[in-house]
Amino acid sequence: MEEQQPTPLINIIEIPADADEYPPRPPRPQPPAEPEYLSNHDVHLQGLTFVTCYVNIYQNEPFQHKNAPWRIEQFEFIASQGVNMVVYGDDATMPYLEASVAKYPNAVILHMDTPYQETPIYKMCGDPTLRMPDRRLPAKDTFEYMALMHAKIEFMYDAIKKNPWKSKYFAWMDFSMAYLFGNKGYSLEQLRLMASSCNFKEPIMAVPGCWLPIPPNNASAIVNNIHWRFCGSFFLGDVHSILKFHRIYREHYPRFLETEGRLVWEVNVWAWLEANTDWRPDWYASDHNDRIIQMPAEFYNATQQHQQEQTTISAYE
Repeated sequence: MEEQQPTPLINIIEIPADADEYPPRPPRPQPPAEPEYLSNHDVHLQGLTFVTCYVNIYQNEPFQHKNAPWRIEQFEFIASQGVNMVVYGDDATMPYLEASVAKYPNAVILHMDTPYQETPIYKMCGDPTLRMPDRRLPAKDTFEYMALMHAKIEFMYDAIKKNPWKSKYFAWMDFSMAYLFGNKGYSLEQLRLMASSCNFKEPIMAVPGCWLPIPPNNASAIVNNIHWRFCGSFFLGDVHSILKFHRIYREHYPRFLETEGRLVWEVNVWAWLEANTDWRPDWYASDHNDRIIQMPAEFYNATQQHQQEQTTISAYE
């Protein structure tokens, strides 16, 4: 029996004896380029920008009591803390936004290059074959509401591209998030401290939530009911982590839509992305109250951990 030769660990190229030179090496693969708006300036980025939007999606009457003056009041609770903010709107809400933002030099209005309804993720929601969840609030959970919630990450993407405050970190906040705070003074101070210190661990993709993760390849828990693995009203990350989230969303959301055939809440899709892709957010236990912005100490570097602990102690003394 002929002895089998071991497979060489490297490819051996036979060079003819009369060859003048070695054959040219193949080009070395290049890593994906950073987006132009990051590659040259990333070293100079610092600070935190809060991103939000206020658009009119309920054409007849506001849902419940949440009319324009009420929403502006909630927004101004946070704007008055001096934290850097960018806000998006539409034709219906722009008069309210312009009057409000004019009072706060730390807030600016941004405009997308195209209407938010033309962003890729929003347009994915417009497939007419998609069904809505069986159990929802029809007056609130309309197509316009569902699609807008999915567009949060598109607003974040646009804010990072434009980055008027030259920030290294970005946080999404629902426009009226302040109404969740039972202890407004304490929570607003927490937001101010978060923005002024900005000493987060890296990378960071902090997303608060209430429930355990869903299993892979099993969407039964998220197609017909709201699923609170994530709260939805707030999340924070460094620019690279948010851009990764945006890329994963655009890449994998079509697979969810094709497989499940449902237009569900954005937090449900986030739970699916966590279970079925390489998106690994820094989840922390929370709820739709003051806890939503109370990130654990390990999400901060040492100096900020001490400040967070001191603030928490003083709040309950």
